[in-house]
Amino acid sequence: MKWIETIELRSTTATDFLKGIDLKTLVTGFPEGCRPYRTVLYKHGAVKSDLCIHLMFDTETVPRQGSKAGLRLKETLRTAGLVSHKIWIETASYGVSTGDDLS
Repeated sequence: MKWIETIELRSTTATDFLKGIDLKTLVTGFPEGCRPYRTVLYKHGAVKSDLCIHLMFDTETVPRQGSKAGLRLKETLRTAGLVSHKIWIETASYGVSTGDDLS
Protein backbone atom coordinates (compact mmCIF):
# COMPACT_ATOMS: atom_id res chain seq x y z
CA MET A 1 0.00 0.00 0.00
CA LYS A 2 1.19 3.50 -0.76
CA TRP A 3 1.54 6.02 2.02
CA ILE A 4 3.31 9.28 2.71
CA GLU A 5 4.94 10.60 5.84
CA THR A 6 5.07 14.38 6.18
CA ILE A 7 7.38 16.24 8.50
CA GLU A 8 6.87 19.99 8.69
CA LEU A 9 9.18 22.42 10.47
CA ARG A 10 8.14 25.89 11.59
CA SER A 11 11.02 27.90 12.96
CA THR A 12 12.18 31.49 13.12
CA THR A 13 15.76 30.25 12.78
CA ALA A 14 15.30 27.45 10.23
CA THR A 15 17.41 29.12 7.56
CA ASP A 16 20.39 29.35 9.94
CA PHE A 17 19.69 25.86 11.31
CA LEU A 18 19.53 24.33 7.84
CA LYS A 19 22.91 25.84 6.87
CA GLY A 20 24.47 23.59 9.52
CA ILE A 21 22.74 20.43 8.28
CA ASP A 22 23.39 18.43 5.12
CA LEU A 23 19.75 17.63 4.30
CA LYS A 24 20.70 15.38 1.39
CA THR A 25 22.80 13.20 3.68
CA LEU A 26 20.08 13.31 6.31
CA VAL A 27 17.38 12.02 3.96
CA THR A 28 19.53 9.53 2.02
CA GLY A 29 21.28 8.02 5.02
CA PHE A 30 18.17 6.44 6.46
CA PRO A 31 18.50 3.48 8.80
CA GLU A 32 17.83 -0.05 7.57
CA GLY A 33 14.25 -1.22 7.44
CA CYS A 34 11.35 0.71 6.03
CA ARG A 35 12.95 3.09 3.53
CA PRO A 36 11.09 5.58 1.34
CA TYR A 37 11.21 5.09 -2.42
CA ARG A 38 11.16 8.87 -2.85
CA THR A 39 11.94 11.85 -0.63
CA VAL A 40 10.96 15.42 -1.51
CA LEU A 41 11.91 18.61 0.35
CA TYR A 42 9.77 21.73 0.11
CA LYS A 43 10.26 25.33 1.23
CA HIS A 44 7.21 27.45 2.00
CA GLY A 45 6.37 29.97 -0.72
CA ALA A 46 6.10 32.93 1.64
CA VAL A 47 7.61 31.88 4.99
CA LYS A 48 11.34 31.30 4.49
CA SER A 49 11.78 29.46 7.78
CA ASP A 50 9.19 26.77 6.97
CA LEU A 51 10.30 23.41 5.62
CA CYS A 52 8.33 20.29 4.69
CA ILE A 53 9.71 16.83 3.93
CA HIS A 54 7.65 14.11 2.23
CA LEU A 55 8.76 10.50 2.59
CA MET A 56 6.93 8.24 0.14
CA PHE A 57 6.52 4.52 0.80
CA ASP A 58 4.98 1.45 -0.80
CA THR A 59 4.88 -1.30 1.85
CA GLU A 60 2.63 -4.11 3.06
CA THR A 61 1.99 -2.42 6.40
CA VAL A 62 2.14 1.13 7.74
CA PRO A 63 3.97 1.68 11.05
CA ARG A 64 1.53 3.33 13.44
CA GLN A 65 4.01 5.94 14.72
CA GLY A 66 5.79 6.36 11.38
CA SER A 67 8.99 5.00 9.90
CA LYS A 68 12.36 4.95 11.65
CA ALA A 69 13.55 7.45 9.04
CA GLY A 70 10.62 9.78 9.75
CA LEU A 71 11.04 9.55 13.50
CA ARG A 72 14.76 10.30 13.14
CA LEU A 73 14.05 13.35 10.97
CA LYS A 74 11.42 14.56 13.43
CA GLU A 75 13.85 14.38 16.34
CA THR A 76 16.60 16.12 14.37
CA LEU A 77 14.37 18.97 13.21
CA ARG A 78 12.72 19.37 16.62
CA THR A 79 15.84 21.20 17.85
CA ALA A 80 15.06 24.02 15.38
CA GLY A 81 11.39 24.63 16.19
CA LEU A 82 7.88 23.21 16.05
CA VAL A 83 7.54 19.94 14.13
CA SER A 84 4.39 18.35 12.76
CA HIS A 85 4.66 14.65 11.86
CA LYS A 86 1.79 12.93 10.02
CA ILE A 87 1.09 9.67 8.21
CA TRP A 88 -1.25 9.66 5.19
CA ILE A 89 -2.42 6.46 3.47
CA GLU A 90 -3.37 6.66 -0.20
CA THR A 91 -7.04 5.87 -0.74
CA ALA A 92 -7.46 6.93 -4.39
CA SER A 93 -5.30 8.07 -7.28
CA TYR A 94 -6.36 9.84 -10.46
CA GLY A 95 -4.34 10.81 -13.50
CA VAL A 96 -5.18 14.16 -15.06
CA SER A 97 -4.26 14.81 -18.69
CA THR A 98 -2.91 18.21 -19.68
CA GLY A 99 -5.68 20.42 -20.97
CA ASP A 100 -8.54 18.59 -19.22
CA ASP A 101 -11.27 20.78 -17.82
CA LEU A 102 -11.62 19.95 -14.12
CA SER A 103 -14.69 22.16 -13.46
